[in-house]
Amino acid sequence: VLPALGASVVQQVGDVTLKARVAYGGGVRPARSPMRETAWRSIGAGTVNNNLMPERQSGVETGIDMFWRRNLSVQVTRFEQRASSLIQQVPLPYVAPAAEPPVDRGGYSTPPSYAYALENLGAITNRGWEVAVRQNIGALSIAGTVSMVQSLVDDVTPRYAGDLRDGDRVLAVPARTSGLTVTWTPPRWQFQISGSQVSDWINYDRLALTSTYLRGGAPSRELSGATLRTYWIRYGEVTRLRASVGHDLTRTLTLRLIGDNLLDRQRGEPDNVTIVPGRTLSVGLGARF
Repeated sequence: VLPALGASVVQQVGDVTLKARVAYGGGVRPARSPMRETAWRSIGAGTVNNNLMPERQSGVETGIDMFWRRNLSVQVTRFEQRASSLIQQVPLPYVAPAAEPPVDRGGYSTPPSYAYALENLGAITNRGWEVAVRQNIGALSIAGTVSMVQSLVDDVTPRYAGDLRDGDRVLAVPARTSGLTVTWTPPRWQFQISGSQVSDWINYDRLALTSTYLRGGAPSRELSGATLRTYWIRYGEVTRLRASVGHDLTRTLTLRLIGDNLLDRQRGEPDNVTIVPGRTLSVGLGARF
């Protein structure tokens, strides 16, 4: 049973509409492996934990919305959620079975140093604010959003063998996320420019982890448990910019020019080894029937 309950009160004052709202909801997700962390298996062996509990989340959000005619809207939301039985892929020192069968390691004959077990971390608490503003002025539309999140480990299960502890910030969760989109739609044209920024999160220094592993020796055999905490670093901010231009050639055919990642930021998110596509320009035709 996944309950979802909500209530709101709406008041009209002249051209202004005010709405106060509150909602409660719960959700569940079956056990699964985080997509990004599976990349670690290239230097290790995966293991399956048959005792995994499904991930669960429940929480409350409250908010106030203000609408002025069809021109301006402001929405402010406060949320508090608790997620339990979160699943993390945890590296463990690899112990080979007495008679391990040959395994194709992609051309590498060196046995893995680590096995990776899926474990239930415990519970985390997410608290924060979300603000969204939209302004329409004729053919011009401006929309902005800001999200501020505090995501903390609340309770670690006794059997958890990873590096997180009670009170830690959850890894790879930005404290601030913001976006701004400006759209102008004169007759037969559509112009849009949008920017987004994420800032202030903690994640692994994967360059240092890789360097330590490749050097070998004792340090490379200790990259598990609490030792991984020494490889945490704080990341600053990443800003991305996107723009598009559309022109209606006919009533049913539109020519579009789109530019993604115009600032050509390829590194830094979510860690220092991931490289995302650089500046990309594309041209296309859209048809309406």
